[in-house]
Amino acid sequence: MNGVGANAPARGRRPLGRLCATLLVLGTAAVGGAPAAARERAGDPTAGRLLVADGDHGLLRIFELPSRSPLATLKVGSSPVAVAVATDGRTAWVADRDDATLAVVDLESFRLARTMPMEGIDRPFSLATGDGGRWLLVGGETGRRFVQLATDRGVVTRAMTTTEEGPHRVAAARRGSRLFVANQGAGSVTEMAVDSLRIAGHWPIGAQPGALAAGADGNRLIVALPERREVIVLNGSGRELARRALPGEPVGVAILPQGTHALVAIGAPAGIVVIDLRSLQAGALRPLEGTPGLIVTDETGARAYVGGRESAIAILELPEGDLVGRIEIGPGTSALAWAPAPPPRHSKRKR
Repeated sequence: MNGVGANAPARGRRPLGRLCATLLVLGTAAVGGAPAAARERAGDPTAGRLLVADGDHGLLRIFELPSRSPLATLKVGSSPVAVAVATDGRTAWVADRDDATLAVVDLESFRLARTMPMEGIDRPFSLATGDGGRWLLVGGETGRRFVQLATDRGVVTRAMTTTEEGPHRVAAARRGSRLFVANQGAGSVTEMAVDSLRIAGHWPIGAQPGALAAGADGNRLIVALPERREVIVLNGSGRELARRALPGEPVGVAILPQGTHALVAIGAPAGIVVIDLRSLQAGALRPLEGTPGLIVTDETGARAYVGGRESAIAILELPEGDLVGRIEIGPGTSALAWAPAPPPRHSKRKR
């Protein structure tokens, strides 16, 4: 996911969500910086924006990178749990579990454009964009139903119900047309076509999957197995390439855009493990403070951003995973997403 926010641990302490019957058009941004800084760093591979959902306060916080300057804070609902971003960086989508809505955020004006009710989705929990950002997939925390939105029009174009029990997390290849669903109840991973939502196959993995991440071309998949303290690496056909034991329970995973390495967030003892996807060897635990569970990388694979509900966001230099900075933020982080700075729009000169 380009947003990958659905790798957050489930919270379960809020009441069941309700369907929202109205379409809200709101715009409340507190701008604390200028996007010009990102444009000035156009040649910097670490330049972009970091989007941080605050599930305790219903907020989306936006930071400029690499300066870490706050750009905006938006009210997006009551319990945002997942964030996805358009490939051009102009739009973000935020799934709200308890309100059963999808917030559409304009990242050029830092305004909440609208809020869409996600009827038929039980407690929206997972988001994934695919096929170059043409489609957005929305899945629920419970139930087996998924809906697909055309990102250029913002309308639901398809819906499907999977046959596997307990679909929970979703990941999509950044390039290509495949997405993958971790089914906790069935102990499997499902492969689907992004455009048609047609199921290509179910891959049994012998344990309850947690977080998962796909390589940019869909030829590598890494799946966390929290109960076994393992991760499993699959190829694009679902064949197991390796299982690696970990020093603790894996709670978040990510694959670098280059496809060379994977990152695994360990809850306790808190830290990060780097896995070389070429040799399939896992490195030693790199300790981090707090409760890491959410991981995103920038589009070049130069840096990763790791956070959790009770911790600041750690900034890691890749692929080694060295800590190079932190973004201090209060508790409540429920999802992370990286976004490119939107390219400037060229207006036509009047004659």
